Amino acid sequence: MYRRAGLALAAALLCSGSGLSGAVLAQQSSAAIRTSGERATAMVIGNTLLSEEGEGRSAAIFFDASGRVKVYETPGEARATGSWSIKDRNLCVLLSGPDACLHVEVSGTNAELSPVGKEREPPSKFAILPGNAKNL
Repeated sequence: MYRRAGLALAAALLCSGSGLSGAVLAQQSSAAIRTSGERATAMVIGNTLLSEEGEGRSAAIFFDASGRVKVYETPGEARATGSWSIKDRNLCVLLSGPDACLHVEVSGTNAELSPVGKEREPPSKFAILPGNAKNL
């Protein structure tokens, strides 16, 4: 199970390239090589990050190739929309207030996001789903 992130992630992490196809993600999954920086960020862009806690709680975050980010959380069907950019090899997200930059690490079809400058905090963990898997 993935730790709850969703709008809590948006508040805690997000508010304080080009995409890869599903075939490329499948190849990455079988290799399960851990990567970070620009390469990891490129593996997230154009795809959906999914976090599930159980008991019907989940969050999906879609980073589209045009620089938009969409967040959806259940229960409650909470939604947020913002923008993303790449700064100093990190994924920076603006939902409201100042942007927040995240260090991205990918291993296979799993991603970990941690706020830059707060490396001691445990990262938020997600499954990477190809494309806009949740139609956000």
